[in-house]
Amino acid sequence: MRGWIVCGAGVWMLLALTNPVGAVMIGNGTLKFSAPDEAELNFEAELRGQDAADFRESIDQSGDGDGTVTNEEVEAFETMFKEMMDSSGDEGLGEDLTVDGKAASKSTLNRLDVKDATGATTSTSSMTMEMVMLVEFPVTPGDSHQITFKGEEEGSNDEVVMGKITAEMPPGYYVSAPASMPSGVTLSGDKRTLTFSEDQEDQADLVVTIKKGSVGKGGGAPSIGVGLALVGLLAVAAHRRKGA
Repeated sequence: MRGWIVCGAGVWMLLALTNPVGAVMIGNGTLKFSAPDEAELNFEAELRGQDAADFRESIDQSGDGDGTVTNEEVEAFETMFKEMMDSSGDEGLGEDLTVDGKAASKSTLNRLDVKDATGATTSTSSMTMEMVMLVEFPVTPGDSHQITFKGEEEGSNDEVVMGKITAEMPPGYYVSAPASMPSGVTLSGDKRTLTFSEDQEDQADLVVTIKKGSVGKGGGAPSIGVGLALVGLLAVAAHRRKGA
């Protein structure tokens, strides 16, 4: 993979069960903070070609091993992986995402759906996995926090291609720094949502500072409404000076 690791180690744990070699893709995903100490990760992974066949083989081997994946075996695999994640504790996310320098203290896999996996284990038809994970951080919500998105070094996880990922800040907070985002990342006009572009180049860690308030209220650039009001006041003042 190239760029920033946004989705967390849970997906790598899942993909590691098949030892993928080159056809794995992570589709669009979202990271939504409900508070500085809690966020939900929602993303989709797609396996293609031989990697899809290898994954089917893993599911079948965890079942009856007869060479055919059934719905019952898929459901059993989903349950098994959820139990693995639940028992891993904070290892489900690791250092990929931190708040105030602290990794998640708890991660819970709320949902795992493996789709289009049934059939012969030799099938190379594409299959997808959708995951929803809740992560909690050992921080106390305050006026400001630092969120770090870990960068990825060249050559690591090259078999994984990232789709577009969005990261939404907690309600009542906005991104106050850095002033400009690096290549591959954009910040919304209200400074609340980061968008990580597809197939990013290798990047260093991205550290953003979030503060309580909103753009134009308690910091940041003035909103369009405030800007228009200021222009109107200046125009009135100029008109009065001219008529004086």
